[in-house]
Amino acid sequence: MPEIRLAELRAELSGTYHDARVRRMVELGRLALKDAGVREILGVLSRGDAYERRLALFAQFTWRDGRQVLAATTDASARVRFLSFQLVALVCDDLQALEALKMAYAIRRDGNILRALACHGRRAVIDVYLDWLSTRESVPEFADIVPLATPAGLRRHLPRALARPSACFWSRLARHAPEALAEVLADHVRAVEGAPDAVTRLNVQSYLPLITDQVPDAALMLFELLLAPRPVPGAVAQERARPRALDDAERIGRMASPRVAPRAHSGGGAHPARCVGRG
Repeated sequence: MPEIRLAELRAELSGTYHDARVRRMVELGRLALKDAGVREILGVLSRGDAYERRLALFAQFTWRDGRQVLAATTDASARVRFLSFQLVALVCDDLQALEALKMAYAIRRDGNILRALACHGRRAVIDVYLDWLSTRESVPEFADIVPLATPAGLRRHLPRALARPSACFWSRLARHAPEALAEVLADHVRAVEGAPDAVTRLNVQSYLPLITDQVPDAALMLFELLLAPRPVPGAVAQERARPRALDDAERIGRMASPRVAPRAHSGGGAHPARCVGRG
């Protein structure tokens, strides 16, 4: 009986269009939860050619067998692997997801899984993955992953991230951990005499409106630091540095205020950092 049903299913799938095939496989995945015969058919498809293996994988959107999804992450077909990585956060448990991340890291495909895990609120897996990455000497994208961790994981790995921050790091830190970003910027302001460095000023200008909206107390702390008198060695240097710090703070204040629209960027103006690269 399973062989006959399988022949009928193959004929049905080959005679329709892609979206209908996907819907049929999703339906079969739901039936597989209770029907051993359907599970047997899906097992045969998962051992077929790349076309059938990919179809069988669509059933995991409702069947949700983490072992099969994890096995598909090493499939010979790139299309099957790509679909399996999309399913990891939805289907796999924490140990399986961590194993999938390690496999994906070897082929530079961990970024999609990490974003999906963060969207599903599974940041504890990202913490363990960062712990694993921290044992490796050269991980160029390490800083980009750190803002996706839990607060505890962020504190643990933030020093290494700040050693080589990227535009993606700052952007993600602003979105996922604005309070931590405010603390980092405040530390950078305190660390120097006179006006902050250009990178710190750009980050304050770019992300202070978001910080103000999400954590207003932290934004107030930054305002106070920028407006406070700051010792600058040399009378001439002090004359030049103080007005620039005031100008930066006043401009940022206008951007953060809900009553005053921020100034438009001029042709040569700096734009907020965008998240680039993988991860």
